[in-house]
Parts: sequence; structure tokens; C-alpha cells
Amino acid sequence: MANHINTFLLNHGQKIKNLDEFDSSKFLSIGDELALRNYFQDKRFTDMYINGFIDFVYDNQIIFSWKYWDLIDQLWVYLMNSIREAVLNGEASFSFPDQPLLVKICHLKNKSFLFFIGQNKYYLPYDAILTYLLPEAEFFFNTFLKHLSDESYREIKEDVIPECRRLLL
Repeated sequence: MANHINTFLLNHGQKIKNLDEFDSSKFLSIGDELALRNYFQDKRFTDMYINGFIDFVYDNQIIFSWKYWDLIDQLWVYLMNSIREAVLNGEASFSFPDQPLLVKICHLKNKSFLFFIGQNKYYLPYDAILTYLLPEAEFFFNTFLKHLSDESYREIKEDVIPECRRLLL
């Protein structure tokens, strides 16, 4: 598996009934401008519940996948704030917004992180954060700010992501 990261939204009216079977037709990539514009213009859209997932594979490890779908905008906010907090304080943790899945991030002295996601453990060097997570978070918040006016999105985009980048370089 090649390293990659993407963010997907659960299409309106879709439900996940089986976590053992991935159905890509239920999701849209935030990189698909036309589908995304239609998503936000759909009369069923509510900014209270934006479900989706982060698809992140690094060094042949599936860090995040569709099995961890949740309130995606809140998940990105929690994740970015926690990376910053881990760099500043040594560790940080949060639970997924709408499920009892704990994420703990430990900042290691060898320019890396240890991510605990539920019962799984992943070692991620700074490069994984700088090359994959931060750019995708930036893309996510830039994309969402085109469609929604949300001060927490703006704060993450303008303050938290640049601070993380500065702290890791």
C-alpha cells in the first residue's frame, strides 16, 4: 500500500450498516468539487452532522480508514489541536466525536509520534505529519471554508496548522 491520505464525506441519506464491507458509492471525496458543491447545496445538508472519514495509510499501516467514520469536521479539529498539544506538552488525547474511540498521541524525542487509536499503536515520524496530515488538514479546512463560515475552521487553518508546521520544522 502506498502512502496516502484523503478525506471522504458520507453522502446524504446513506447509512453504514456493516463495518466489514466498504461501499465507496456511499462516500464522496472532498477533492471532487462538483460532488462537494452538490453536497453542500442539498436541502438535506446540515452543518450539525457532517459524517465522513479520513483514509490515511503510512508505511503500510492503515492509520485511519472508513471503519472510523464519524463527525469528520470535528474529528479534524480534535486531531489538529491534539497534535499541537502533544508537541507542546508531550502528549494529548481525545475521543472520536460520536463514538467511544480513544486516540492518544505521544510526542517522542526522536522527531516522531506514537499514536494509539483504540487498541492499535502506530509510529509516525514528523515526515508523516508534515507531508500527509497537515496538508490534508489544510485542504480540508480550505475546502470547507469555501462552503461554510465557521470560526473554529478558520482558527485551525490560520493558527493551529501553521503552528504545528513551525513546531515540527
